[in-house]
Amino acid sequence: MALKKACPGCSKLIDYNVFGCEECTKKYKDNIKERYKRYKRYRTDKKEQRFYISKEWTITRDTVKQRDKGLCKLCLSKCNITYMDTVHHIEELKDCWDKRLDPGNLISLCESCHQKVHEEYKNNKLDIQKELEKLIERGGGI
Repeated sequence: MALKKACPGCSKLIDYNVFGCEECTKKYKDNIKERYKRYKRYRTDKKEQRFYISKEWTITRDTVKQRDKGLCKLCLSKCNITYMDTVHHIEELKDCWDKRLDPGNLISLCESCHQKVHEEYKNNKLDIQKELEKLIERGGGI
């Protein structure tokens, strides 16, 4: 017999390895979609958002992804092979618009590393930026 647990939304008995019952999971996903729509509608960085859907960004992003062989450069520097999820601006778009298409300012990261980098930016932005720039200069990452 498989392990069971209570659904966090309604307390129905569900398999241990699932998030919630079908009904609560659907409600949760619908809620996430709605929150994201509201978030997107009221964002103030319209210029940056337009940039991220531009053809020039798509081409540059794909070039960087190819340069980094589709791998997270930060994971690779620690001898871990992880596919990249995003191309990150080392000097953020809002701080340095002129470097938005500069491959030397862009690095491939997995979602986990991308979140960690942004978290570290709060405490130690310049050092983290230098570390990321070194990874690009090194090429292979290892």
